[in-house]
Amino acid sequence: MPRIDAPALEESECTEIPDEHWTGSHKEMRQRADAIMRTQTTSQHPKLGTVRLGSRKARSKTLGHMKTPHEFQSVQAIPEITAKGRVNTEEDQQHRRDVVAIHKVERDLKIGESKYKAQAIVRETKDGSKTTQHFYLHRIDPIANRKTGSPYCVPSLRGENSGPAGQKKPTT
Repeated sequence: MPRIDAPALEESECTEIPDEHWTGSHKEMRQRADAIMRTQTTSQHPKLGTVRLGSRKARSKTLGHMKTPHEFQSVQAIPEITAKGRVNTEEDQQHRRDVVAIHKVERDLKIGESKYKAQAIVRETKDGSKTTQHFYLHRIDPIANRKTGSPYCVPSLRGENSGPAGQKKPTT
């Protein structure tokens, strides 16, 4: 199945949630985010229809990659992101017998003054059910945007002598 890019829904808008400045240990923030995710059951997308919001395994996979308070807070926006996001559909790269397609639902997310690209991975099976499998959050750095024009470019944190992936640049 070829990749299908659907037109963006509400292109100029983004999902906004207030910055609650979560504090506590990593474990405490993870538990708080997990409790929020457990209350989220379904979302209704105009193209995809009803999307079930994550199983226990999907919650664990999503929360396992989160490290910052904003990442944990972002789980509050999952229902709106899956309901109003832009959909890109691809065939299942792992060729599972029961999976018809993988949908990537993307939407801009703003937490306080920080901007992100949020992405929910939705798996569609032969029986027609659609379930989120993973949720990602990518920070958009406004300083990097001015320099490169790319919303995904983040300036190096390793200093001027580092190149892509932390490789040392030759000194002259």
